[in-house]
Amino acid sequence: MKHYFLFFALLFLYLPKGYTQYTDVIVKEMPTFTYYDDNKKEEVTINIKTFLDRWVSKHPDAFTESKKNKHQGVIVTKFNVNTQGELILETVTAPHSTLENDARKLFQTIPKLNPAKDQNDKPIQISFTYTINYITN
Repeated sequence: MKHYFLFFALLFLYLPKGYTQYTDVIVKEMPTFTYYDDNKKEEVTINIKTFLDRWVSKHPDAFTESKKNKHQGVIVTKFNVNTQGELILETVTAPHSTLENDARKLFQTIPKLNPAKDQNDKPIQISFTYTINYITN
């Protein structure tokens, strides 16, 4: 019994400095994007999935190299939306490097979003995976 206590005491002493215990966070609000709709004459807020779908479809020019080389396939992006609403791209995987580079270019043009919020309405960082199925015409 004494040995187990000593082991746990030593383990506690050797935790790295700045160690933080992570707790579960309840996400009350996912990231959104707000824009002014000229037709409705008002601000409109849409969820992140809808925003990304629209952004990708409205910016086909981002994939000029892929189109020129006739590369196509599924692009998987992993990113974070930080507490300031900035999209930070972590990884991009695709069957061709030109698809990866074009997707990176596209994601660099994404404007600031409204960050996710926890149950206390405090902005939090959140991770996402978004898939683009790029097919050349």
